[in-house]
Amino acid sequence: MTTTITGREAATIAIALGDGARAYVAGWLDLGRALGGFGREMTGETVAHLRATVRAKDLRELAELQAAFAQHRLEMSATYAKELADLARTGSEQTIAPIAALLTERDDRPNAPAPTRLAAAAASPQGVEK
Repeated sequence: MTTTITGREAATIAIALGDGARAYVAGWLDLGRALGGFGREMTGETVAHLRATVRAKDLRELAELQAAFAQHRLEMSATYAKELADLARTGSEQTIAPIAALLTERDDRPNAPAPTRLAAAAASPQGVEK
């Protein structure tokens, strides 16, 4: 069964796909900025740690510095992972929201089946007639 859609419905689908694409790109940019920030932070901390290591007075102080740095890096890695997961989840939600809205939209026209003709067309674009 093919579904015929109007020009207005096609425009609505195109707008939703465009909004989803913009959100997708914005999400990747946010992830990239976060990763860049993490890298700058880790580089600064590593340089500071190396300087402290060179200034260590004895083996005991060196071992304490190494242990503290390793513990800090593990804690920060967990924090970074959570932040990246949150950014990825938010980006995913924003990417699919415009398309999901099409699929859940209600059509109040008489004789319109549920889900809407627009949702059916969005779900099966190869079945759409011009």
